[in-house]
Amino acid sequence: GNMETTTDAAPAPRATPENKMPDFEPPQACVQRIIKGVLPDNCQITKESKAAFSKAAGIFIIYLTTCANDFCKENKRSTISSQDVLAAIKELEFHELVGPLEEFLVHYRKELETKKENRAATLASAAETDREAMETAPLSVSAAIEEEGSVPMAEEASGEGGAAAAEGSNADAGEAESKVAGETASEVAIGGEAAQSTETTEESAMDVDEE
Repeated sequence: GNMETTTDAAPAPRATPENKMPDFEPPQACVQRIIKGVLPDNCQITKESKAAFSKAAGIFIIYLTTCANDFCKENKRSTISSQDVLAAIKELEFHELVGPLEEFLVHYRKELETKKENRAATLASAAETDREAMETAPLSVSAAIEEEGSVPMAEEASGEGGAAAAEGSNADAGEAESKVAGETASEVAIGGEAAQSTETTEESAMDVDEE
């Protein structure tokens, strides 16, 4: 009989990094805000259409990036610039996007310049505040040192007054001692004179008896 022959189906080619499209798409929330900003309020969109918009936006970004990279390589540069993006948009014949993109770049650069100036002003203000703090700090330290030094000076003055009082007291005591010593010496001298007078009287009496 007829024999049926079966052949295995050829395996599907595996996706390789060379032929696989990057799975990239912007967040649907961002895409939804853009869509709502364009459509009227009474127009609704389905969840599937949101996903389609996101996927289409991702594909367009990849396509535009590839074209811009070609211009970057032609100019022998390794960084894609905004001018490369503009050239790619013109190359892809999206001429209606050139004007809005150029206007956006003008505002974007002004915003960056404003942020840079504000940052520089903030840094300058902070530096001025630090400089003023550095200038006032030595004055505060000097005032504190003077305030602390006034106490030992008062104590020193007090100590000098006490020493003077002590010296005055010692002088008074010395004067009293000298006075007492003087009185004692006077008494001793008077006693000596009295004794000498007595001896003279006794000697005169003896002379009279002998006669």
